[in-house]
Amino acid sequence: MRSLLVLVCGLAFAAAAQSPTAQVTGRVTDPSGSVVPATKVRITNLDTNIASAAASNNTGDYTIPYLNPGRYALEATAAGFRAFKLAEFTLTVDQELRIDIPLEVGAATEVVTVSDTPPAINTESGARGEVTSSREIAEIPLEGRNFSDLAYLTGGVIPKGDGGDGQYAVNGARADNISFLVDGVNNTQRRNTGPVVNLPIESVQEFKMMTSGYSAEFGRYAGGVLSVVTKSGTNRLHGSLYEFLCNDMWDAVSYFDLTKGKLRRNQFGANLSGPVVLPRIYDGRNRTFFLFTWDAIKSIDGKTQRGIVPSPAMLQGDFSLAVNALGQPMTIIDTLSGKKPFPGNQIPVSRLD
Repeated sequence: MRSLLVLVCGLAFAAAAQSPTAQVTGRVTDPSGSVVPATKVRITNLDTNIASAAASNNTGDYTIPYLNPGRYALEATAAGFRAFKLAEFTLTVDQELRIDIPLEVGAATEVVTVSDTPPAINTESGARGEVTSSREIAEIPLEGRNFSDLAYLTGGVIPKGDGGDGQYAVNGARADNISFLVDGVNNTQRRNTGPVVNLPIESVQEFKMMTSGYSAEFGRYAGGVLSVVTKSGTNRLHGSLYEFLCNDMWDAVSYFDLTKGKLRRNQFGANLSGPVVLPRIYDGRNRTFFLFTWDAIKSIDGKTQRGIVPSPAMLQGDFSLAVNALGQPMTIIDTLSGKKPFPGNQIPVSRLD
């Protein structure tokens, strides 16, 4: 197999590091349970320090959409009430998290800090599926280093049957009814509904396998949706080097081999991310970030196949003792005589050219 090189390099700006796929919604109330309109709600990404804000409406409801998956903190302020702070919570891909805010009467300079993590139970949509986190992607062994194999951990997802297009069969639907998204962008082949680009595993932050009940924005495919979010740079410079090795020195001789089949597979690469900083020109902390991922595969993989080598008798038209690759007798058909077998399973020498 020839070397395969995949290079992913991008800049993530304050406006959008990638197509965001999560949002926070909730209702602001006072101690009596009445709604509090015009409350300023601010959500800050703890890794990039980028903030998004909104205000509660006349019914006390607020929604902050278009958030990248990651770690966040929330702060809410309103005249005549103590400030409300939620120290840390996590958003995942395509999640709609509900955080209701109970305000307490007091001076705005006083702060009520909540450290409890809000429940991750989905109460805002009927979508069903499972999120595979970056930790699971990094720690679960994968023979082929293909992150999408982890989608089989989601209930209702099984490998496709023999033949046909696609990769997964979800809840009994056809395997060619799966949609693939990368940062909200369609990554589905039009011919066989497989992914157009197979991302290096080191560039994937997390993904969600949606199996049913997803909204109309994910339409067109009835089998399921695999939505992937790639990693983004943060204010901290982070990098890694890796290599995964497969070698026949650890293998046993297979049943049909006299010697070990040759296997030399080296998958290696690097990952680097952080803020864009140009000395004396530009400081991108809290604003502009980069991510560089390089992945390469060098592979030699021997295969064993069963076949037939013609014997001298066969070369003379004598197939009386011929068997196929499974050891079963072969019957030679004379297509010029009504598709009947040759007598004695021998082709006349006069018929050989």
